Amino acid sequence: MSSLILGVGGVGIALARPLVVQQKHVALIERDSDIIRSIGNVLDCPIFINNGNIVDALENADPKAFTYFVAVTGSDEMNLLACQLVSGMNPNIITSARVRSEAYTQLIGHEKKLLGIDYLIHSHQAVADAVISGIRYGGAGSAVYFGKSSFQLRALRLEDENSLIGKNVIAMRAMTSKPFLVPLVIRENEYFVPHGNFVFEEDDIAYLLGSEDSIAPFLTAQNNTNKSRAKAVKRIVIVGGGEIGQSIATTFYRRKNSDFTTKFSRYARNMAEVVIIEESRDLCKILADKFPKAMVINAKVGEGETLSHTVLQEYDLFIACLQNQERNILLAAEAKFLGARYTLAIAGSYSYGRLLPQLGLDGLLSQRESVVDALLKIILGGSVHRVHSLLGGDVEIFEFSVSKDSKACNKKILELEWPQDSLALFVQRGENYVIPTGDFQMYEDDIVGMMAVSGASLAKIRSLFE
Repeated sequence: MSSLILGVGGVGIALARPLVVQQKHVALIERDSDIIRSIGNVLDCPIFINNGNIVDALENADPKAFTYFVAVTGSDEMNLLACQLVSGMNPNIITSARVRSEAYTQLIGHEKKLLGIDYLIHSHQAVADAVISGIRYGGAGSAVYFGKSSFQLRALRLEDENSLIGKNVIAMRAMTSKPFLVPLVIRENEYFVPHGNFVFEEDDIAYLLGSEDSIAPFLTAQNNTNKSRAKAVKRIVIVGGGEIGQSIATTFYRRKNSDFTTKFSRYARNMAEVVIIEESRDLCKILADKFPKAMVINAKVGEGETLSHTVLQEYDLFIACLQNQERNILLAAEAKFLGARYTLAIAGSYSYGRLLPQLGLDGLLSQRESVVDALLKIILGGSVHRVHSLLGGDVEIFEFSVSKDSKACNKKILELEWPQDSLALFVQRGENYVIPTGDFQMYEDDIVGMMAVSGASLAKIRSLFE
């Protein structure tokens, strides 16, 4: 398996890094000489220079020598054109293009090789889908959901007077009879896979894995509430009516037949209210025509009484999706302070992800990680069912399908040699999720969720499922 990547911006680097670490053949094409010099010491792979003539650059790279081609430059048109050119040079290559403009969403879902493109990844829609996935069960993007159930991985910061502080994992397990797992703890920017005697300290960030019911006692203890289940998200404020905000709003109001309509039509009918706050008066007119069921407010958030304690207490979810990610984070933090139940900030990357617990935010969704996860699933293919990046890619969760010919089939967890920094999180069998013990036996068609802190470990894990 070999991959040729056009465009070495944030997405290109984030995509190439795990592939290189897993010892996959990767080559890059880039025109910016400063970027080329900077990544030379970061990624050990060939880099072809694009001097402005994309045809010459592609011919120099020789697409016939690659299995996958990914175009992730800052230009939608360049990405689409490059895929067409590469497909002509190598009809067997699998091409993927990242697009941002809503105009190209109509191309998504058509038959393969439409205009020479196998896969279109729309970065804004990827974020919108992540928002919907997070709120289906009353969350706001702070959890990673698996499949169609409430089985999730959620981060919890242990603040003052949290009942877990000073207790170990064994004592924590005694607090509930339902199965759950603590696969990861972050303490002062170090990662720990906690054992039974691991003692929690103040300001630890503990990741809890399990169904909504199984982890609810720990979440409600943190929030000092007796409610065992989060109230459904009914009223939503979207700050920023740009392309990302429109993609999120479109997801709520989508009418055409689609996977979303099938899965979430009942949820969409029960949506009480969507409010869009936008600074541009001209854009507000467009939003009002495009989303007649939404309330569109022309205002600059952060000034006057646009954000108020009284108003925000009436809403379930506050989403900040302006172009400035720092402003999004600050607005979401302010909204949380003023009484919004869930707050979510949209960012270009996860560079501020570790600050979320300190700021009190419920979640941060990264466009970069959303796109990279989708592309990794395409490139790795085979046994890879889904990919989830945590903490900007420092920690990866891969869902592997068990085939009858894989080493994992008909084997118990303890019978396989797993890398030391990896952990079997769950096994999906049909629609049921199980947190496995060492004696748990895996069978054909199971889906196994594996966590690893390094790409080298993922390569070893993947070999067990190939």
